[in-house]
Amino acid sequence: HLNENNLNGTIPKSIENLTELTKLYLYNNNLSGSIPGFFGKLPELTNLWLSGNKLNGIIPESIGNLLKLTDLNLSRNNLNGSIPESIGILNKLTKLNLSDNNLSGSVPESIGSLPKLVEISLENNPLSGKVPKLINFTYWQCNFRNTNLCYNERERNNCSYPKNNCSNCAQNASLVDGVCQCDSGYSGIGYISCNKENEPVKNSIFEECKVVNELVNKDFFYCCDIEGITCEEDHITEITINSNNFNGPIPESIGKLTELTYLELSLSNSKGSIPESIKNLPKLTGL
Repeated sequence: HLNENNLNGTIPKSIENLTELTKLYLYNNNLSGSIPGFFGKLPELTNLWLSGNKLNGIIPESIGNLLKLTDLNLSRNNLNGSIPESIGILNKLTKLNLSDNNLSGSVPESIGSLPKLVEISLENNPLSGKVPKLINFTYWQCNFRNTNLCYNERERNNCSYPKNNCSNCAQNASLVDGVCQCDSGYSGIGYISCNKENEPVKNSIFEECKVVNELVNKDFFYCCDIEGITCEEDHITEITINSNNFNGPIPESIGKLTELTYLELSLSNSKGSIPESIKNLPKLTGL
């Protein structure tokens, strides 16, 4: 783990000699240059996080050689070019985050067939074409916001799409193979969100998860399957934090959890007073 160390320069070639390396975390530094192709020579690599740097250039096709890779995060860089087709053969991949880059072109259809993928985020890229068919759909987090992608109403799968679909494209959009191709002015399709039981997830739950993030100083996109959080019908109903993970104060945003019935913050380092917004929790029975 060399993350958050203000490292600069390029990724050193000597890393290619670490053939037994399983995890490489270089995120949130100031690394520049391109993603080296020699990463494909690290056959044991399962986790590769290069997010939050100043990397540029293309994503090398050699990424597809990392057949044991389960978690790939290249977000928040200056990467360009297209998404490599080779990512679509990483059959052990569970999480893919390429958001906040300058990636263009279409999303490889093969990515939609990855059997173990549960998280995918491609937001804030000038991608075009269509959302791939999600054949082996097990996703509980999917984010294609702020892309130029479109989806066909007839191909909803088990996912909760937003109201905007191909019919909301610009007037000069055209249909290709029955799927709407949008111009660069289209602002994307928004969130596509499902839980791991393949049930649609309403956008409201993501807003409520932001409250949990404030409590534990984490960044959970979907929080209903983490320890201490209970959800019912896409709302948080119980929060139990009985460790020192919470340093307080209790945020005013707690009042947004209108379905909350139980709140426990014992054995924590909470500070400050109980917020006034607690009165907005009409179903709270345990505090």
